[in-house]
Amino acid sequence: MKLFIRLELFFVTVTLLAGAAYAAELTFPESHAAGDGLTVTFGASNFAPGTSRENVEAFYKNASVDLWRNLGVTSWESYVRWSGFEPERGRWDFSMYDAECDILERHGLKWIPFLLIGMNYATPDWYQKSDKNCYYKCLEHNEYSGVQSIWNPDLRSQVKRVIPAFAEHYRDRRVIESVLLGITGDFGEAIYPVTGGGWTGDYHQHQGYWCGDPYAKADFRAWLKNRYKTTDRLSKVWGKSCDAFDEIEPFLLENAPSERAWLDFVEWYRGSMNDWIDLWMKTTREAFPNPA
Repeated sequence: MKLFIRLELFFVTVTLLAGAAYAAELTFPESHAAGDGLTVTFGASNFAPGTSRENVEAFYKNASVDLWRNLGVTSWESYVRWSGFEPERGRWDFSMYDAECDILERHGLKWIPFLLIGMNYATPDWYQKSDKNCYYKCLEHNEYSGVQSIWNPDLRSQVKRVIPAFAEHYRDRRVIESVLLGITGDFGEAIYPVTGGGWTGDYHQHQGYWCGDPYAKADFRAWLKNRYKTTDRLSKVWGKSCDAFDEIEPFLLENAPSERAWLDFVEWYRGSMNDWIDLWMKTTREAFPNPA
């Protein structure tokens, strides 16, 4: 089993949506298979939590799933929202995604779940209404996003809890071709919020720097303390007097104490995302120890 992370902001997925009536008129004299070692993925489905099996079946019928194998398709990608399989804390319900797997298996196809935790549209209401919730907060306007902050320690614990639960349910079914990890961002990319295009949720969104929440501030201070050890050393390198690490907050370029300070900030900011990626990769590999 392979693991993938979306690194791009905008992406293209190929969806075959020939109507059922039109599909019935199509004929294929021969099958077209992918070459040895190659995969061809169609996608994607993105069902709202609670979608019935009947509606899932209707979607695939309308998308002409009967034709995909003859077109050389090997797998289908679907958005798998955290909110779609844990409607209440600790109550797992995979029935909606089980319905997709049943259809794909009937047609000899594999599954690529786009596993999403932290996006506004993928995070359960019970979590967003809890005292553990913490969104990104921009430096430009001091306003919160609707996407969970990667510096929130509780979100880290949720990733470590939710991914194994998902793997436990599907690991032995052997339907998964690869796992696409939706780790953060508006849609599920390995980037900070930019724009959701409307359907990802109604919240503050723009390009910028999203590290104004309390956990991000604390992490930046801890990073600086680990690097410089003392405020005297930090003051000397940054060229600005600093009496305590607790006084420091993330800053925009125009407010940076010095060029060296800005480079430190950028290194921390980008490194935080790399650390978040590492957490997801490590957790998922541990949850799926024997790739198919």
